[in-house]
Amino acid sequence: MITTDRKTLGGLTLVVAFAAIAESAPARSAAALPAPPGSVVNVSTEAQLQNAVAQLQSNTTILVAPGIYTLTRTLYINGTLTNVARRGSSGNADDVMLQGPGDF
Repeated sequence: MITTDRKTLGGLTLVVAFAAIAESAPARSAAALPAPPGSVVNVSTEAQLQNAVAQLQSNTTILVAPGIYTLTRTLYINGTLTNVARRGSSGNADDVMLQGPGDF
């Protein structure tokens, strides 16, 4: 079900649509990936994710458990690295959300 909210602003009518969560699209499964090469670092908290990125080395995959990770600071990758990746551990693209502070 989609509901709309109409607002009038200086003679201009704005229509904003809100989709009900129950009717949202089904979860998107990511394409199957081969096993990560090199080292694998498993994380399940924002602090672990920050640490894994800070300590990142070439040939490493950061495997992120499902959840919403509210970042306390920007994730910086320092140095010249090769063959690095960040993956969600479930294979479902909707299971991991990285969100930072900010306004839309």
